[in-house]
Formats: sequence, structure tokens, C-alpha cells
Amino acid sequence: PGQAIARLKTAIELQPQSPEIAFNLGLAHHNGGKPGQAVVLYRRTLEIKPEWVAAWNNLGAALASMGNPSEALDCYAQARRIAPLDPQAYFNGGVVHQNQQCYTDAIDAYRHCLRLDPNFASAHHNLAQCYIETGAMALAQEHYTKAAKLRPDNADTWFNLDGMYLAQNCLDSALDCYRKV
Repeated sequence: PGQAIARLKTAIELQPQSPEIAFNLGLAHHNGGKPGQAVVLYRRTLEIKPEWVAAWNNLGAALASMGNPSEALDCYAQARRIAPLDPQAYFNGGVVHQNQQCYTDAIDAYRHCLRLDPNFASAHHNLAQCYIETGAMALAQEHYTKAAKLRPDNADTWFNLDGMYLAQNCLDSALDCYRKV
């Protein structure tokens, strides 16, 4: 990542009005554990290209990782205004609400995401977690099952589904899940 950041810094000096370079440098900083620097660069990106949905989503993610959930939700709302049929901003908002233990809001966001993209495996997984928190175990199992079918390589989903089957004393089904972890 260090070489990529150095190259992007050089590139942005040569082309300071390039939203793509600012975005990619922001992404490199965010992935490198420097969300504060990423925020500055995503904002710079959006000053140049305010309709860039991915930049709004990434700015929201960086702000959320810095402990600014309200600002993150504002970014996701802006992304939804620009691209109301893009499920990512709904998913991201769900994550923020879930992390704040606002499960009803998280469920609403994940359900909206899934109306737009029924095959969004991570939304099914996170929705299942929220349903567990609210005591809706049958719905949780339904969404873990969908997530497992969509992403059979996700060990967390199989592990959680395994636990649900064990709690119901469905040992064969639990063992099936355990074998897939």
C-alpha cells in the first residue's frame, strides 16, 4: 500500500482536479487504516464530482469507522438520492444502524436493500443477525439459509446457521452446516 499511496500522491500533484485520483488515494488511505485522510480525499472527490455514488458510500464508511454514524448516514442518504436503485447505500445504512443497536432501522434498511437486490448475500446475513437480536428466530434462520446458498464460502453464515439448528436440537442439519465451515 505504501508504494500505491506514494504514486497516487505524485499523480494528484500532477492532476489536482482528478476525482479518480483523489478517490483512489482516499481508498488507499482508508484501506491502510487512515480514515481521517480518506475523509479529506473523498470530500475533495465530491467537490469535483458531487454525483459520484461510490464516493458518498466510501465517505460514509470512513466517517462511520471514525465514530461519526450520523454523518455516515447523511452520506448514505445522499447516495440514495443520487441512485435510489443502488442497494449499497441501503446496506451501508443498515450496518450503521445495526452497530448502534437500532435493529428496527437496520432491518428496514436491509429489507430495502434486498428488494433492490434479492441476491445481496451480506444483507441476508446481517438481516438474520438483526432478527436474532429482535427474537424473530424463524426469519433469522430463513435469511441465514439464503445467505449460505448465495455465498457458500462464508464460514460465519454456516457457523451461525449451525448454532440455530443446534438450539432447535436438529443435529443432522447442524452437522451439515458444521461440515461446510
